[in-house]
Amino acid sequence: MHGQSEYTESKQRQLKELLDSCRFAWNNVTWAHPTRLFLDCMAGSGHTEDGEPGSPIIMQNFAQTMPNAMCVWSDVNRKFTARLAQYAEPPTQVLTGRYQDVMHEWLDNYARIHRNSKLMGIVYLDDNGCSQVWNDDGFIDWVMDRYPYLDVVIHFSETAWRRSNGADFDWATRNSVLEMLNKFLVKKPESVVYAPTNKQLWRLVYGVRSSKMNLTGSERIKLRDYIRQIETEQQPLFS
Repeated sequence: MHGQSEYTESKQRQLKELLDSCRFAWNNVTWAHPTRLFLDCMAGSGHTEDGEPGSPIIMQNFAQTMPNAMCVWSDVNRKFTARLAQYAEPPTQVLTGRYQDVMHEWLDNYARIHRNSKLMGIVYLDDNGCSQVWNDDGFIDWVMDRYPYLDVVIHFSETAWRRSNGADFDWATRNSVLEMLNKFLVKKPESVVYAPTNKQLWRLVYGVRSSKMNLTGSERIKLRDYIRQIETEQQPLFS
């Protein structure tokens, strides 16, 4: 299934840890729009091959523990979104199409209807193939500019990226990756990278503006240190 590997269980655990770490901060902000948004851009089928909850279900379960929260799930595969619709509990919404298009439209419509662009929550991208993170039609950059209080979370395999770079794919060049990560650093200055040891070198980049998040769980470092590792071609940073 989309986005699944031997590391799927660890990724889902990491997502749970991140959500729990941010609960206090999300619950104690009064100046933003009151609804916390949890947007899964590559939601897949909703469950792992073993029947365990995937990222959209994890986020929906978390949202249901908050006083005012909602999820939006999108996937380009209609078979997946049809399956997701069976798991969606109001007010969760399911979108079919490229997240660069459908999530863009949904966010702008939501902000317009509620007359408030101070939206808070997370935009989550679990990119199994790696390319969409670094070649996403400017969606991530747009979210960080237009909705600066939405945290951005990306999962990607450093091994897959380096392999693609070695195969001369344009999107996988070191410069393209550094450009995106440096945008995170400028617009989300307290960003961190989670990176437990595994052979695919899966990385979770948590793009966040505030230093007030009480982050716990897996090993992590500041994004600026991870960028320095890429710039000096030290492989791998975590061992």
